[in-house]
Amino acid sequence: MKGKILLMVLLVVASPLTSAAQESPIRLKVVTEQANIRQAPDIGSTILHLAPQGSFLDADRKEGDWYRVKIMTDRGQEVVGFVHESLVILVTQPKPSTPPAKAQPEPAQKEGEAAQPAKPPPVKKAPPPPIPKTKPKTEPEASESPAPPPERRPPFRFALTAGLSHRAVGDLNSGAQGLADFYQDELESQADTNIKSLHLTYIFGGEIRAELWPRILVSLGMDYFKGSRDSGVFFAEDEESSTYTTRPGIRAFPIRLGISYFVIPQIYLKGGVEYYFARCSYFYRFEQNEFWEEWQGEANSQGLGFTAGGGFEMEIDSRFAFFAEATGHLAKLEDFAGTNYYRDSEGSASQEDGTLYIYQGHVTETNSYPLVFIRERKPSEAGVSDPLPATLDFSGLVLRVGFIFRF
Repeated sequence: MKGKILLMVLLVVASPLTSAAQESPIRLKVVTEQANIRQAPDIGSTILHLAPQGSFLDADRKEGDWYRVKIMTDRGQEVVGFVHESLVILVTQPKPSTPPAKAQPEPAQKEGEAAQPAKPPPVKKAPPPPIPKTKPKTEPEASESPAPPPERRPPFRFALTAGLSHRAVGDLNSGAQGLADFYQDELESQADTNIKSLHLTYIFGGEIRAELWPRILVSLGMDYFKGSRDSGVFFAEDEESSTYTTRPGIRAFPIRLGISYFVIPQIYLKGGVEYYFARCSYFYRFEQNEFWEEWQGEANSQGLGFTAGGGFEMEIDSRFAFFAEATGHLAKLEDFAGTNYYRDSEGSASQEDGTLYIYQGHVTETNSYPLVFIRERKPSEAGVSDPLPATLDFSGLVLRVGFIFRF
């Protein structure tokens, strides 16, 4: 009986020593440029933190090729994650646990021999009765526990973009169509005068983004888009035929100041103001038998616009990401100033500097058509009415994709 008491005492004394040995931390040092601390021991798992080279990490255990570490971020948040063994070296290894000493079996008592008292335990007083231990709480499954907040990414980003832009264009398209209808009425032709309007352009751009607060970024960027559209009408007549050719064109450099808000880590909303440096052009050519005449003009203007939209960002690694976004734009520019050039097959040529106007050209008192030309003065000659400075409408939709470089 006394031997059993001695065995129980030794087990109670050895238990905390064994537990303390098992809790000895594993000290690690990062030996690469940076170490990814991931949410799970998997190379495809979410990156929670970037540990720079030379930093020390404390791990409590190892699972396969991964160490489970606990770190404190610069915002005072505790992050628990996993680091791969190839990114670190061991500085301090856990002390091997000492197995509890086995109790020596009590020697058998010989028959007829008086029972010898057992040696007292090597303690000055009797140990307290063992306290029943509560069952340790198991760590919840990763899917059941909320993921720790992700560490802040590098504060500056540079984006390169490309895409398609659909713009209203406005008066420039109206003038190209109006002149086709004007010739149809003047020639009394039944030709199909539907002109292909200019709307679609390619767009390229770049943008610098800076993170002011978590999930909020400000940006400064510039785009470039350019487009033109060729179309023509053939007028068939009894004795002669005529053709009309037109090519409206636009080009712009909008500079944009914006702000973005990440609703979730991958989805963001954005808005801002734009300032446009824009140019428009037109080309009209009319041919009838051997005679031809043509007008060609270019004009510039600048003005303010607005933009809003949203996008999706997919992280490829800590410093590189892909994104796609759709944005709406509102911008109507007036006061286009430039030069109109006229020449014909008979050798006539002229140049006129002025403002881009839209006005109604009359073939008869009842029929009028919108015409767009650069004029030195506000048109007021016979057969003209309602002259106004032309407006180019750069409002529309932009779909773009690009890459983000963080630094």
